[in-house]
Amino acid sequence: MSNIFEAIASRCGIHHITATTYHPQCNGLTERFNATLVDSIGTYVNQQQSDWDDYLPYATFAYNTSKQSTLQMEPFKLMYGRDPILPFDTPSHITKLSSVNDYYDQLVRFLQQAKSSAWYNIKQQQNAYKRIYDTGRQDLSPLKPGQLVFLKQMMVKNLRKFSPKYYGPFRVIRQLGRLNYEVKHINDGHIEKVHVSRIRIII
Repeated sequence: MSNIFEAIASRCGIHHITATTYHPQCNGLTERFNATLVDSIGTYVNQQQSDWDDYLPYATFAYNTSKQSTLQMEPFKLMYGRDPILPFDTPSHITKLSSVNDYYDQLVRFLQQAKSSAWYNIKQQQNAYKRIYDTGRQDLSPLKPGQLVFLKQMMVKNLRKFSPKYYGPFRVIRQLGRLNYEVKHINDGHIEKVHVSRIRIII
């Protein structure tokens, strides 16, 4: 099976690189997608988390038909060269099909342009992320006393797969230095000192 996969990847012009075991940082794109998928499914699963696979097709379709901030287009469109037909879409007119050759030429031209545009957008986004990282998150606006926030769970490995990743809410008491805050739980009143990376603002 491995030889077959390598042959298919080579035929499609794919450079296959294997990831290091138990080192998710080297496969960041996949890990980011997995986290997005888990968050999406976790919104709908039952309390026993036994029906997650029922929502998998809908979650992946929603992801593939949503415009990605980096690509500035939908993954579906980049893959198939056309807009997806959504459940609520109804045809407003009869589409005249072109010949196979005309369709193929049009598809190739679109995919070449889309690939070039996507690659440019990826590089722009990478440069933006680098600037944010290099400035030590100085672009973040300071939180104000009284703002309501959630805190990210730190013991994630002890949580069930689709358990909430944040808890709270907390009220910001004061800022401690540039990137730390003192917050107070609005129900039980306990106080925590946390780094800004753990904070999610309640809008």
